Amino acid sequence: MKAACREMIRRLPEYIEDGINAKEYRKLSAHVRTCKHCGTVSNSVRNTMKIYADRKLQELDPGLMQSVPVIPHIGK
Repeated sequence: MKAACREMIRRLPEYIEDGINAKEYRKLSAHVRTCKHCGTVSNSVRNTMKIYADRKLQELDPGLMQSVPVIPHIGK
């Protein structure tokens, strides 16, 4: 895993909750825009947090889990 990816994962909660200064936010945002994996992780966590915050939990279609691709462990 690239150093920038490790930093993004480590700082993800701060990044999502705007808990970092503007310079660091711009740096991480640039990485998220250019790194497919970190962008996916960031969007997934952000969307999950939004669902829980909005309390709009819904039943998932039973076939959904079968259609979601399995992603190898991020540390490999």
